[in-house]
Amino acid sequence: MNWLDTYKSQPPAFVDLTHTEFKELLDLELTPVMRERGLTYDGRYTWYGEMNNSMRKSISAYLLKSGAIFRWAITFDFIPWVSGNRLVYSRTEKNIFAHLYEYPHDFYAASESWEAQERWANSTCRMTQMALDGIQKIIDSIHTAFAHDLKWFDKWHSEFNTIDDALRMVNAKIMPHGELMYYNFYPSPVYIKAFLLAATDNKEEGRCLLQRHFEHEHIYLSWSDDIKNKLLKKLDDV
Repeated sequence: MNWLDTYKSQPPAFVDLTHTEFKELLDLELTPVMRERGLTYDGRYTWYGEMNNSMRKSISAYLLKSGAIFRWAITFDFIPWVSGNRLVYSRTEKNIFAHLYEYPHDFYAASESWEAQERWANSTCRMTQMALDGIQKIIDSIHTAFAHDLKWFDKWHSEFNTIDDALRMVNAKIMPHGELMYYNFYPSPVYIKAFLLAATDNKEEGRCLLQRHFEHEHIYLSWSDDIKNKLLKKLDDV
C-alpha cells in the first residue's frame, strides 16, 4: 500500500482517508485477528464465517460520517429481503445481508452523559485525523474500537447456535406490546421472527405475524401485493 507508506514517511497535517484506503487499512490491521475467529474478509467492510445450521456469523465496519463502528450480525439463508421487485437470499459469501445485528452498547446511550460519549468514542474507528501522526492515530482508533467491543461480539455470537437461539434473541429486541427496542431496525425483528417461527414448525403463527406486520409497519406499506404474496409463499416453503 504505497499510500500508507507515503502517509508514514511524509506525514500531512490532516489525514482524510478515502473509502478504498480505509477498506485496505481495515484488512491490514484486523483480518489476521478475524481469521483467528474463523472469519474471512470480503473486501467490503465485512468479515464472515461459514454457513452453519442455516446461519452465518459476521462482523462489519458500519460507516458513519467520518469513521465507522463495528456491527456484529447473523445472516440466515432462508430469509429473503426485497430488492426492487425481487426477493433476494443471502446464501453465498458474495451476498451477505445482516438479518439480526447489534451495535456497541454505548451507541444507544451516547446522548445520556459525557461518560457515555467518551465510551462511544472508544468504539469509533476514525477515517480523519488532524495531526502529524494522524495515520497512526487512525490505526490506534481501529484497534481501540475492536478491543473495546470484542467482549460484546464474542458473547453475542457465542449465543447463536440454533434457530431457537435466534428466536430468543429476536424476542429480546421486541417489547411485550410489539414495539422495537432501541431504534427501528431494518429488517424489522418482527419480520425476522415470522420466518424463524416458520423454520421451527410454527408456520401458521409466522404467517399471521407477517400479515399483521404488513398492515402496521410503515416500511412495508409501500410494498406491492405481489411482493407480499411472494413473501408469504416463501415463508410457507421454509
